Amino acid sequence: MSRWLACVGDSTTTNGTVLEHGAKTTTLFGKRTAIIGGDVSCPACNSTGQIQKAGGGRRLKSAGKEVALHDDIVVCGCPTPPKVIAGQQKSTYTDQV
Repeated sequence: MSRWLACVGDSTTTNGTVLEHGAKTTTLFGKRTAIIGGDVSCPACNSTGQIQKAGGGRRLKSAGKEVALHDDIVVCGCPTPPKVIAGQQKSTYTDQV
């Protein structure tokens, strides 16, 4: 299954935003890739959550960090975890396992 790569600045299903991180990751069309464990602001619960993997065993790595993908979840204070919406570019990753 192919999924879009998420970038810093992408949004979530609760209108949150993927925040800048300190890892020196790859840029796609001028945007840094989001990473698993990266922070996300969540206005729905007024907290900062972290991106967690949602499916797929293997992940593309950038600077030793797993790259976040469209539909990964955000662990924050919301009762149902929001999902990352990769919308700034359309590069995909396919896990062929």
